[in-house]
Amino acid sequence: MNREVLAVNSENSKNLENDDWRFYQLLKSLSVDGNPFRQFSTGNSFTLVEKPQELGINVHQELLKFYQLHYYAKNMRGVVLGRESLDELENIVLIYLFTFIYFKNKHH
Repeated sequence: MNREVLAVNSENSKNLENDDWRFYQLLKSLSVDGNPFRQFSTGNSFTLVEKPQELGINVHQELLKFYQLHYYAKNMRGVVLGRESLDELENIVLIYLFTFIYFKNKHH
């Protein structure tokens, strides 16, 4: 997980100098309180390691719980674009892309 944290932290640092990203953050800050759009959308080492440790949160365990609760086939949508026929595209998606996604019957 440390490698992923470093990658996210590096991307966040790079974004701080990007005018488009800063404008996007400004738009988010102007949205209505409570709207999901307003939430923080990237992370850094403070939000992913330091703050959770201060709060006694095991990020790895929380990610596993999130994965087990939300990451399943019926919760996913995909868009595929290609020159192949619809049948060929469907086979590519089913065989190569979604073979390993857990299917469970969730009732929401």
